[in-house]
Amino acid sequence: MTSLLSGNMEFWQQPRRMLGSGKKNGFSSYEIILISVASLIVFVLIVLIMVYFYMRKIRRSSSRVNSTPPPRRSVTETERLVVFKDFGVPLTFDTVAQATGNFTSKYCIGSGGFGSTYRAELASGTIVAVKRLTVEMCQGVPQFNAEISSLRRIKHPNLITLLGYYASKTEMFLVYNYLPGGSLEDFIRLKKNRVTSVKVINKIATDVASALAFLHDECNPRILHRDVKPSNILLDNDLNAYLSDFGLSRLLEGFETHVTTGVAGTFGYVAPEYALACRASEKVDVYSYGVMLLELISGKRALDSSFSGQENGYTIVTWVGMLRREKRSEEAFGDGMWEVGPQNVLMDLLDLGVICTAETPSGRPKMKQVLTFTMVEGARVRLRGWQQAAVALGSAVGALVDPRRADLIAALGETTGKPAFERVLERMKRNPEGREILLDRPRVISKNVGHAWDLPENTFGAAYAKFMGSRNFSPDDRPPVRFMETEELAYVAMRAREVHDFWHTLFGLPTNLIGESALKVIEFEQMLLPMCFMSVIGGTARFTDKQRSLFYQHYFPWAVRAGMKSTDLMCVYYEKHFHEDLDEVRQRWGIIPAPSIQR
Repeated sequence: MTSLLSGNMEFWQQPRRMLGSGKKNGFSSYEIILISVASLIVFVLIVLIMVYFYMRKIRRSSSRVNSTPPPRRSVTETERLVVFKDFGVPLTFDTVAQATGNFTSKYCIGSGGFGSTYRAELASGTIVAVKRLTVEMCQGVPQFNAEISSLRRIKHPNLITLLGYYASKTEMFLVYNYLPGGSLEDFIRLKKNRVTSVKVINKIATDVASALAFLHDECNPRILHRDVKPSNILLDNDLNAYLSDFGLSRLLEGFETHVTTGVAGTFGYVAPEYALACRASEKVDVYSYGVMLLELISGKRALDSSFSGQENGYTIVTWVGMLRREKRSEEAFGDGMWEVGPQNVLMDLLDLGVICTAETPSGRPKMKQVLTFTMVEGARVRLRGWQQAAVALGSAVGALVDPRRADLIAALGETTGKPAFERVLERMKRNPEGREILLDRPRVISKNVGHAWDLPENTFGAAYAKFMGSRNFSPDDRPPVRFMETEELAYVAMRAREVHDFWHTLFGLPTNLIGESALKVIEFEQMLLPMCFMSVIGGTARFTDKQRSLFYQHYFPWAVRAGMKSTDLMCVYYEKHFHEDLDEVRQRWGIIPAPSIQR
């Protein structure tokens, strides 16, 4: 044991003797290199850590400065704005800066790709919204003034109103009317805590669709919004919706109508072809509208946090697509909506959102088609069988008592005419011109047919304008379709109602009792609507003996012959033939004008 311990002691003492007794006192070259490299690495890490904390301090300081940015200007404080409305006080750069707290975050009510918006209360008590643009993105002052001069002339009930602006080399902002209801983004966020009625959702969807359809089809030049999203849709206290930021894409450098050099939208709302190829068309706005509609009915954001757990990182578009494929569409609606219904209307709105967000532009409708759908959808009421029978009976009795009640006659036609409208729909789908009508869904309303009054006298359009002028009736006065189950049937019923005056014009029939009864005979032959047959019976029952004799001797035989010989009149796209000669279209469509009889 002693020898073992002594041996161990010698073992532990050996290294100390080696270190103390060697001839070499310094480190080897290899050891020096290792120590130097390690020291250099530690030094570099220390420097990087110091730089990191320094840069973070700078960014924090910068963010504090940016949260209360000073006015970017090199002008006098009293320089006035260009205003299009009397505010009761002179509106200068300084008054706006003071009203927005020098554009501080305290007064900021929204931010977007074009800049931030601030609430400003002027000395007169008027509250306005000030859109401070990112001046580096804008064109020069002369071009800016020219574009604003164009934008100020754009008026629509669902577009916010431009009240004034300021433009210099260092500062540009627009002044709009202030809407107290906040943004649709806020509405959707708060919607999670309550059940929103389908009527409200459809109203908002219709308002936005109306604004976009106006920008796309009625502005000259037309305007692509390119940043449609809930934060750019504002509400008043009655939940009327107004589109903001329209036309601002035209203030960006390099703007072109169809091909752009950069994407001016928000991720999650940008159409695929725009994001990948920077190709902008009106269908880009349709896609963004569809995303907005899906948000509105689901209560979720375009890039909702609930999608993060999904395998492929869903957007709201792919999420809804997944639910539809798995037959779980009812899960796409906000809490309580599916239970409250009506479920048919909800599914129609969901389908509209899906169609608008089709992957290819050709698969998306135009905004005027979307508008037609939402207008028809918003007026519809779903009835059970016994309710439909009750409405039909009540409408029939009311129409007999007062044949002038167009709303009762319309209700009678809808509640008794579903099979007839289904047959008409199938015929239209088989006919090339009928399919075009179903695709475009044109509406016979003043803004679409008003040009007929300017056409040459011999044209079909001019004859229609003359007819409408003689009866002192506006095409906008027709009652809406309310009792059709699907949006396709609702449109066919609306189309049948709206082409009624075209048929009056083509057949040359007056709007008196005899003329209306004769046209009902033709409409019955064309569509087999029970209401038309009942109208003929009810109308002739009100004839005098002389009128009854005249009708059955002359007008009734003529109407039977005319209805049988003419083409399928529900498959004619009349609006596209306004400029053609009246006699030529009559001949082409097999129209036999009404007999001219001395009464």
